[in-house]
Amino acid sequence: MTHMLTLSGVPGGCGVQQIGGVLMAAGEPLAPVWAWSAFASAVLTTARQLRAVPCFAPVGSEFAAVLRDLGLRSVRMGSTPYIHLHSWPQRGDAGAKIRHALNRAARDGVDVQERSPFRGKPTRRPPPNSTGHVKSRR
Repeated sequence: MTHMLTLSGVPGGCGVQQIGGVLMAAGEPLAPVWAWSAFASAVLTTARQLRAVPCFAPVGSEFAAVLRDLGLRSVRMGSTPYIHLHSWPQRGDAGAKIRHALNRAARDGVDVQERSPFRGKPTRRPPPNSTGHVKSRR
């Protein structure tokens, strides 16, 4: 069962759950950034009292820096998925959905890059044309 750890006088909270000998904190505290250190310290204290190993997952780089300042270290547990678009089926509905996602990302300001396993440097995807769509290259 997940519990919400709260601190007196500090807005927000941090979801925690004990699973075996591990006290899992559900990512970053749902609190202002200035309060993250206080919540992380409270989770560490609770873990010590329960004789459990503290674990914060998943966390972003800002919260990881707070945890590092408290003496913890980061362990990478996954990675960003990549799709090899040259071998992915780009025709029909599958290709249309990929092109739609790339166009949407470009419109939303995401820097979409293409990497070739045979070249060292990434190439930037061309900006959308006047209709707001990236043309498909077949």
